Amino acid sequence: MPSEAPYGAPRFDRIHAADIMPAIEEGIRAYKAGIAKIRALDPAEATFENVVVPLDRADSLLDVPRAVLGYLKSNFGGDSIIRISLESAQLTGEAYDAVTLDTAIFRLVKAVYDRRDAAGLDSLQLRTLGKVYRSYIRGGALCTPGQKERLKELNREISLKRIRHGQNITQATQEFVLYVQDSSLLDGLAGTTRQRFARNAARQGHQGVWAVGFTNGDYASVMASATNRDLRRRLYEAYTSRCMDRKYDNRQLSVDIVNLRLERARMLGYENYAAYTLETNMAGTPEKVRELLLPLKDAAAGKGRAERAELEAFAVKYERDSAFRLEPWDVAFYSGKLRKAKFGSELGRMRNYLFFDNVLNDGVFYVANRLFGITLTQRTDIPVFHPDVLTFEAKDAEGRPLGLLYLDCFVRKGKRGGAWCSRLRGYSCAGEREVLPLVTISCNFSRAAEGRPKLLSTSEVKTLFHEFGHALAG
Repeated sequence: MPSEAPYGAPRFDRIHAADIMPAIEEGIRAYKAGIAKIRALDPAEATFENVVVPLDRADSLLDVPRAVLGYLKSNFGGDSIIRISLESAQLTGEAYDAVTLDTAIFRLVKAVYDRRDAAGLDSLQLRTLGKVYRSYIRGGALCTPGQKERLKELNREISLKRIRHGQNITQATQEFVLYVQDSSLLDGLAGTTRQRFARNAARQGHQGVWAVGFTNGDYASVMASATNRDLRRRLYEAYTSRCMDRKYDNRQLSVDIVNLRLERARMLGYENYAAYTLETNMAGTPEKVRELLLPLKDAAAGKGRAERAELEAFAVKYERDSAFRLEPWDVAFYSGKLRKAKFGSELGRMRNYLFFDNVLNDGVFYVANRLFGITLTQRTDIPVFHPDVLTFEAKDAEGRPLGLLYLDCFVRKGKRGGAWCSRLRGYSCAGEREVLPLVTISCNFSRAAEGRPKLLSTSEVKTLFHEFGHALAG
C-alpha cells in the first residue's frame, strides 16, 4: 500500500517482520508483469520511453520492502530478519537474473542504444541509457546459455554467503563476553567504565564480577586504559580471532566468496574481480589503484616504522625495562600515554565538550548550511522502527525540499558494527514525476549511562562528519 506518511516514508510503526516476505512476493509479481509487457515489444519499435523508462520503474513496488528489509537487517538484526533476508535474497536474485539474462529484453535495450544518436535524447537520458546498457553487458547478457545458467548459480551463492558472512561478524561481536573476577585487573579504567562492566554482568545474571564485551566502547576502553597487560592481550586475541570458531566460522565462507567472485568475473571477460568491480568506479582499473597506493604504501610504512620505534622507546622508558618489546595489544595503551606526555591531559578532556546535540546542530548541520545553503530540521511525524532514530527534513537555500535524513547513531544489540550511509529510497525523476530520497546514517557511538549526557569522542565526531558527507551526496 502507498504510505500516507510525509514523503511517502515507510510506515515503520506498522511494519512487522511477518509482513516483509508477502510484500516482496507481491513486488516480484508486479515486476514480472511489467517486464512481460516490455518483452512483447518489437525491437523496431523500441524507444527510450517504452523500454528504458518502464524497465527503470518495473521494480518500484519491490524496491520498498527490499529497502526496508536491508535497513532492518543492518540496524536491528534478529533471527527472523536474517531468515527473511536469506529467503528474499534467493527470490529477488532469481527475478533480477531472469531479466538481466533475458535475450529478448537485451535485444530491446540494444536496439534503443544503437539508435541513441538519432533519438534526440538529452544528456540525462543518454547517461541513463548508457548505464542500463552497460549493466546488461556486465550482468552477462552476451554469455552463452550454459554460462548464463552458471551465472545464476554464482549470483545466488555469493549473495547467500555474503549475508551469512556479515551476520557471523555481527553475532560473534555481540555475543562475546569476558568475565573478570578480580577488580585489580581493571586498574586504569575510569570508574564509570567499571560500573558499566558490573551492570553488564548483573544483567547477565553474574553478580560481583565484571563483564567486558566488544560493543559500546568496551574493547577500546580496555585497550587504551587497562594497566594489566595480560587482560589487554586476552581481549586483543579474542577480538582479532572472531569468526574463527565452529559457531561463527567465516574462514571457508571468505575463501568461497573470493573464488566465486573470481569465477564470475572471468566468465564475464575480466581478468579478476578487481578489474570487474573497478570498471564502473573512479579508479577504472587495478593498475590505476596500484599507481596511487604503492608509492603511498612505501611512504606510510617508513613513517610507521619511525612511529613504532618512538612508541617502543617511550614504553621501555615508561616501564623502566630495557627488555620490553611492544606488542599489538600495547599500542593503544602506550600511544595514549605518549600523547599525554607530549600534549598534556587536556586532549583527553575534549570529550567533555563534545555534546552530541551540539556537534550535530552547531557542527554538522551548521557546516552544511554555510557550504551549501542546506538546512536540516527535525521531524517528529516520520515513523521510525526504534526511539534512537532521529529524522530530519533537508531543504535547499530556496526552501525547496531535498528529502529526509534518518540518523541512528548509538550502539544497539542487533546492529552490525561500524558506521555507514545508505538509503531507503534514491532520487529519481522522469518527466514531471520527481521522487525525493530517504537517506540513512547508522553509527555505533558509545551509549551514555541513563541520566548522563551524550558525549562523543573526537573520532566519533569525525565519523559523523564523514557519513554526513555521504548523506549530502545522497
